[in-house]
Amino acid sequence: MALTAELGRLIADTRDDAISAEAVNQIATAFADTLGVMLAGVAEPAPQILRKMLQPAGSEAMLITDLPTAGRASAMDAAWINATAAHALDYDDVAQQGGHASSVLVPAILAEAEALGASGCDIARAYAVGYEVYSEVATRDADPPHDRGLHPTGIFDPIGVAAACASLRELDAEQAPWRLRLRPRSACRSWTEGRSCGAQSL
Repeated sequence: MALTAELGRLIADTRDDAISAEAVNQIATAFADTLGVMLAGVAEPAPQILRKMLQPAGSEAMLITDLPTAGRASAMDAAWINATAAHALDYDDVAQQGGHASSVLVPAILAEAEALGASGCDIARAYAVGYEVYSEVATRDADPPHDRGLHPTGIFDPIGVAAACASLRELDAEQAPWRLRLRPRSACRSWTEGRSCGAQSL
């Protein structure tokens, strides 16, 4: 079975009761930590410049840059801007291969969940699935991306986000792999670029 088919089955088959209480606590910590660094980074140039460049429209999800005025945008733009704020100060958590899983997963999940009206259980399951897929792909790479001048956040996180959003949308085992095969836009290509572009891999 191809890797994408295996991961598609994982996405489709993961149920809320498969996530342990310990995992739920870790997920809650990841969300709290990411929201904290997102708020800390909101005034940094990167998210402000990105917001100005995108001129986001829509009302699907909250924009962290517009928190005092409750500004909103499309789910994609909100995820991109909010993820950039989360990584702006480089205080976000670190996962396999030195990537920053939560600073990309959490904003994307929150934006997509808000657009879909998903529940807290749906959000926790999506994070668990996204992180599991991120980890599976990252650990299969025998050559550390940093050693090759690449930023792991731009390589592995888009796949984890695709898995998380497929979980939120409750895609089946045939539909989910297609989400993983689609190449996300604007993935960071190098370590130097990744340092400046933050979480543009959404």
